[in-house]
Parts: sequence; C-alpha cells; structure tokens
Amino acid sequence: MAFERGTWAQLPSNCSRNYNVIFSRCAAYGTIAVQKCVSWAVNAARTCVQWVTQTTTQCVQWATQTANQCVQWATQTASHCCDWWPCSWLCDIVMVIISVVCVVFAVVVSVVCVAFALVVSLVCILFALVVTIVCAVAALIVYVFCVLWSVISVVFCISNSDGGTAFLLTDGTVMMQECQFGYGTRRWWKLTPDQNGSYITGSWSRLADSNVGRKYFASAVLADGRVVVCGGEYSDATVLYPYPGDDTNTCEIYDPVADSWTAFSPPNQPNSTTPWVHIGDSPCTLLPDGTFLVGSFESANVAKLDPSTLTWTSMNDRPGGASSEESWVLMPDNTVASVSCISPGVTWVYDIAGDQWNMGNNLPTSIVQSSEIGPGRQSAHRHLRSLCYTAMVECRRRQPAGRDQCRRHGWSRSYAGEWKRPVRRRAAD
Repeated sequence: MAFERGTWAQLPSNCSRNYNVIFSRCAAYGTIAVQKCVSWAVNAARTCVQWVTQTTTQCVQWATQTANQCVQWATQTASHCCDWWPCSWLCDIVMVIISVVCVVFAVVVSVVCVAFALVVSLVCILFALVVTIVCAVAALIVYVFCVLWSVISVVFCISNSDGGTAFLLTDGTVMMQECQFGYGTRRWWKLTPDQNGSYITGSWSRLADSNVGRKYFASAVLADGRVVVCGGEYSDATVLYPYPGDDTNTCEIYDPVADSWTAFSPPNQPNSTTPWVHIGDSPCTLLPDGTFLVGSFESANVAKLDPSTLTWTSMNDRPGGASSEESWVLMPDNTVASVSCISPGVTWVYDIAGDQWNMGNNLPTSIVQSSEIGPGRQSAHRHLRSLCYTAMVECRRRQPAGRDQCRRHGWSRSYAGEWKRPVRRRAAD
C-alpha cells in the first residue's frame, strides 16, 4: 500500500464555562507569584541571618583571640619585670590590670557583636515579613481580578487551556491532561467525536481530577478501558507551586466508566518491602496479557503490574544498568525492544515469556540525542487492543464516514465500546 501524506486539522477549543475551573486557572498565577515571592523573601532572610551569624562568629573569635594575645603579652612582660620588692609587686598589679582590661575588652566587643547580630537579624526577619505581606496583598489583588475575569469568561467562553499527554480510550474518546505554565495539572478533559466519528467537530467535557499533577510519566490504556499512570517529573505530590523535580513514585488508575481515580502503591525493590523511591519518567510498555511493565530510570529494577489486582511483581533486572530516558516498544514476536540512552547504539530485547533480557544488535548510528530518545512506535498486536493503534483507529482511517460504515463492513463493537476487526477466513482449496 502506497504511503499517503496526511494533513493536520484544527481541533475544537476546550473552552470552559465552569466558574471553578476558570478561577483555578487564573488564581494559579497569583498562587505561583506569591509562593515565589515568599520563597525569595525567606531565602533572602535566611542568607542575611547566615551572613550575620558568620560575621558575629568571626567578631567574637577576633575579640577572644585579641584578649588572649593581650593576656599573653601581659604575662610575658611581667616575667621580665624586676624581682625585688616593691618593684615585683607593682609589676604583678600592672599585669592583673592589663589582663582584666583585655578580658573586659573581649567581653564588650563580644556583646557588641551579638547585639549587632540580633539587630541585623531582626531587620532581616522584618524585611522578609514585609515582603511576604506585600506578596500576599499582590496575590489578593490577582484573586479579586480572577473573580471578575472568571465571570467574563463564563459569559464569553474565552478561558482555554494548554493540552498535555493524551490517550485514545477504547470507546473512541480522547482523554487529555491539562497543562499550565508548561507543567501537568490535576485537571483532565475528554474529547468526544461527533455522530459521524469526527474529532474536528467533536466536543470537550471535564473529567474527574487526578490525585497528583505530573508530567513525563509512565502510562498506558488498559484493555478494559482504564488508564494507568505512574511516576512523573515536576509533580505536585510534595509542593503545589513551584513544581519541584521530585520524580514522584505515586501511582493511580482512572476508570472512565465511574469517572474516578484510585491511587495504588508503587512497586517494591526486589526481595524487599521498600518501594521504589522514584519512578519519574521511567520507560514502560503494555504486554500482550494486559500487564504493565515498568523499568526504573535510576536502577536496573523492572516490575510488572497486574491491573486486575493492582499488585506488582519484581521481574529480572535489565542488564546494563538503569533504563533512563528509554522507550520500550512491544514487538510482534512477543518481545520488547529498547535502545539504551546511557550507552547509545546498544540495544536490548526482552523475552516476555522467559522474563529474560538479551543484548540485541548494535545500531549502525546513534539515535540518542542529549541522553534522550523520542517515543517508540508501539507495534500493532492482536492481543493488545488498548494501544493507540487500535482496530477502532484502523476502522476510522479506512472508513472515515464513521461508525455506521464500520458496521456495514463487518466491524463489531463490544460492550466496553471497543471496535474489533472482522475475522477473514481463507477460502478452501
């Protein structure tokens, strides 16, 4: 079949008239601004106090050292003094007086240093407090503006969001994560095609919020229609804003029928009850039996999830160390192929049935750039209907007129909403 050049078409806007959603989008600007402002003020105050502490310590050390030198000098001078009375008596008195003066000098200087430290530290703290108040007032102004802006947006429907990771679900709808400021949020959307199967004239609707906002995460659409997500970079699992690079190990699964998210435990380290510390953007793939395979980006560990029980099983480690930034691709021969990003050119092949990793042929040229590689193209597999390359997609590509055309050509749709290709029997000889 000859290659046919495709075309891009503009999808409908996911404009929302939901006041809470619009206000949340707008208020996020104020939240980020005030938290960055407060963070800056706290860091500035901390730096100031640290400088004061260091300066005070040096001041006290100098005063103590000067007093010790002064006393030593007085002692040495007294040793060269005359040893006959009353001269020796006068020398002792002078030595004591000088020593007392030295000690008093050290005490006075130390007190001055400490007083200076207290005053400057108080000024630093007050400065941070004033800046924090100013930040809070600025955020309040932003929130008030957002209240008015949200009302206007509801009336004219002008609040749109940036798209993020998207999944083609088994019922033909598209599930998309909403992004803001370049990071994934907890908000998700669903694009439903029109009655003719066209996404261009489809419509968006809100889905339930996930428990964690994340970006660059391990994920898959399962055969039963659910969506599993694990890990993620720049997540809000620890701090809402600004997003830290925490490479979270949190996992959750979305049920499109119930429109709900359920959190579950991350995989454990082999022969241990200690969970993986991070999952981040670990590589993953969905296996033909419906299980979910994930590799650690910071170790050789590999784990497999049973979606029916949401339990993990430790698999054989992947040789060659961590599988960071890799793409694991399911092949038609029941293997998983991967190109190492740590050792560009090196390939690995996973035998699913034998739970065994083998080194593949080296690539003639490296396809890794800046220690990263693009997404792998999953191979179409008869047992893997939950991938983006599903029978439903093939049906719509071949019969763009829509579902009725699919049915007329022998395609059937399961109760779960999944399209299945008709079985073609070979004619008898």
